[in-house]
Amino acid sequence: MNFRDRCEVYEVAEKMQIISEVMRNRYGMEIRRCCASCKYRKITNDGRMCSKIDYEVASWQYCSQWEMHPKLQNAGEGNGKVKSLDYLNYHREKYLQQREDYYESKILATQIMSTEQIRKEYTEQKGSIYINI
Repeated sequence: MNFRDRCEVYEVAEKMQIISEVMRNRYGMEIRRCCASCKYRKITNDGRMCSKIDYEVASWQYCSQWEMHPKLQNAGEGNGKVKSLDYLNYHREKYLQQREDYYESKILATQIMSTEQIRKEYTEQKGSIYINI
């Protein structure tokens, strides 16, 4: 990074806001505008970095480069559906068993089921993955 770029990084970092504001995503969920919810957040062994300006930041800060993380843009898409504890336990056990089988060379990486495949297997055996509220 040359001197000019470094100066621009510090200029942006100095402009980082301390007080965050709340935004709404397309499903009406409130998302706090901060580094933790930013598309450019990068977690490293040294801490939280902004991949856009390559500068260490605190989770509560944000700058003019802030964009909502794609996963947070879709928060609330399930319209309040809650997955059953039985399904979550089933998924966890299936996932852990597959990883164990893979590490013990009982199965190949290509044989590991995706979340969609596990969900489909569960619904075929037990029905809906959601609880009735």
